[in-house]
Amino acid sequence: MKPGRLVTVFLLLVVTLAAVAPTSAQQNHTLEWGVEVGEEFTYVLQRKLVDAAWEQNMNNLIPFLSHLDEGQKIFASVEELDEIPTEVEPSDLLTSSWTLVRENDSVTISTGISGFAFPIGDWEVLGEAFNVTGIAGMTLIDTNEEWGTILSGPLEGSSYTEIYHEQRYEKENGTQVYLRWTISYAGNKVVDIVFVQWHPGMPTVLAAELEITTVLLAGVGIAFALIVGVLVYMRVKRRKSLMQELGE
Repeated sequence: MKPGRLVTVFLLLVVTLAAVAPTSAQQNHTLEWGVEVGEEFTYVLQRKLVDAAWEQNMNNLIPFLSHLDEGQKIFASVEELDEIPTEVEPSDLLTSSWTLVRENDSVTISTGISGFAFPIGDWEVLGEAFNVTGIAGMTLIDTNEEWGTILSGPLEGSSYTEIYHEQRYEKENGTQVYLRWTISYAGNKVVDIVFVQWHPGMPTVLAAELEITTVLLAGVGIAFALIVGVLVYMRVKRRKSLMQELGE
């Protein structure tokens, strides 16, 4: 699976999740925006691992990614909110537009970007809009505090490419609180991105995760060291016993 084809698949996913398009008219919905124009939130790129061969493709998927280094924060402010009609039709795309400003130098890195918030109050409508149960490999996150989706598994048409895409939104205000992309190709992790809504006390950089093979090799190394230690001890002890016998 070439990175270009993978991006095409993911772009379809991103476009779908960037706006709410109910599959049928919802006359009795209780959707409303949980944020206001001008409201600001802080985000941080906690992890950024992107193989050079996949860098341009991931920048296409996440437009602001190329403007951020691991550990950098941004201020995301609400620029515009679509009006929510009384009766929501399938053709209605309810989006919010945001402006992103890098914290360390106040440079605007993106304007008019969507996907940072969904309307709140009727999460069942969102679940129906995304047809979550009808997409292979996708599961719904629906707790008292958060709503979101997880897409994971082998990419169709490629037995070598494993994908994991998770995004979560806070039910109280509808803002995105967690985004993760992981792509493995032929057993090697080529993309690992963690982007979260940041609050004081949270880390700006996540500690590197140990691969299972690394843990296993470390365990083998420890076991080998223990065996060597025991053999050396037994050899010394045996030698001491022999010397004692000769002395007698």
